[in-house]
Amino acid sequence: MGPRFTFKSFLCVGLVSVMAESFPQLIVFETLDPLLGAVLVGAVTGLGLIVLFRHGASLGGIGILALFIQDRTGFRAGYTQLIFDLCLFAAAFAVIAPGLVLYSLAGAVVANLIIATNHRPDRYTGR
Repeated sequence: MGPRFTFKSFLCVGLVSVMAESFPQLIVFETLDPLLGAVLVGAVTGLGLIVLFRHGASLGGIGILALFIQDRTGFRAGYTQLIFDLCLFAAAFAVIAPGLVLYSLAGAVVANLIIATNHRPDRYTGR
C-alpha cells in the first residue's frame, strides 16, 4: 500500500480526531431516535470510507486489512469489515446492554453494505 497510503491515512486519522473533539460543540440534537441516528451515522460513515478508500487512504485498523484482502483476492472490503464487526458485536452482547449493541450493529451493517456494494477495485481511484 506504500508510504503515500500511510501518510494519507495518518492525516485522515488526525482530522477525524480533531472533528470528534469539535463536533459536539457544533452539532446538538434535542431529540434523535437511536435507530435513525445509527442508520444515518452508518450511511455517512460508509460514504466517507468509500471516499477515503478511493483516494488511497484509510482510518486504520480493520479497514487496512479489508483493503489489502480486497486488493489481493477481490473479496469486497465491506464484507471483510462486516464479518469483523459481527464478531465484535457478538462479543459486545456479553458486556453491553443488548439494545445498545443492536443500534450499533444496525449502523455498522448500513456502513459496510454501502462499502461492499459501492467500492470495487475496478472503479475510480484517485491515488
